[in-house]
Amino acid sequence: MFPFIGSSTTWRFAARKGLFIFFIACIAAHQTTLAQAPTPFPGMQSPFKLKQLNTTLFYIQRNKNANTVFYDANFKSFHQLDLHEPIDVYYIHYASDGMRSELSILERNVAYGYHSEPIAPNHFRIQLKAFPDRILELKLEEGQPCLYTLIANQKAVLTHIYVFARPPLYTSVVYVDIWGISLMNGKELYERVYKH
Repeated sequence: MFPFIGSSTTWRFAARKGLFIFFIACIAAHQTTLAQAPTPFPGMQSPFKLKQLNTTLFYIQRNKNANTVFYDANFKSFHQLDLHEPIDVYYIHYASDGMRSELSILERNVAYGYHSEPIAPNHFRIQLKAFPDRILELKLEEGQPCLYTLIANQKAVLTHIYVFARPPLYTSVVYVDIWGISLMNGKELYERVYKH
């Protein structure tokens, strides 16, 4: 046996080590090509706002994949919300390329769209298409857009929603988790709503 080759035990160890390093390198390369879903936290801002003035109000995440639906206050001009479309709604595809895409007509009309009704200048009553029983109130407070609703029977600023649907088709929603910040004490509020 040649002295530089070593024993068969050494070769097996080197082969395993090489395979392990190759495996880790493949995982690392794969992870860099896929955008990662954001960690949920109140006040998260979208990197793909339609206008610089717009502010993310809240977002929806799902158990289906990491793609996130963002809801931004849609300003027509400085300190004036768009009367006809006060909220800009769209996907960010964190499960693939991490880019923005618009909702399809079906998604806008059934799943993630909304109905708005003006109450006063820069003040709207909002109903989400998929959650019409939970009334939302969008208004500007000292120039800042806020979206209010009831969470656990307390008035709160809505921050994010998580939708758990039954796999593998993900067409039947089991429950919806709602998070926000209490107007009473500034603490985080949480409520789970089961769909019947």
